[in-house]
Amino acid sequence: MFFSIPFLDKPYIVYIKKNVAVYKGKLAELPCKAVGHPGVTMRWLMPNGARIKSDEKFTTASNGSLLIKDVQMGDVRNYTCDTHN
Repeated sequence: MFFSIPFLDKPYIVYIKKNVAVYKGKLAELPCKAVGHPGVTMRWLMPNGARIKSDEKFTTASNGSLLIKDVQMGDVRNYTCDTHN
């Protein structure tokens, strides 16, 4: 008789671009890629730690990137890519 014992592999970020340049009014893509087992859930955080929820301004793409539409000077800040499983 064989048993399968699931294991958890804490997710970790394998790629992130720390600085992204974009023209005002354009779309910014902040890439973040992570791996882990049994899968990785990614979320983006504002500088104050608040979770970024998808809306007309921000979207989390299926590849984990944060998309910021119609970038303005007020959008210039440090965003955090956070992972968990």
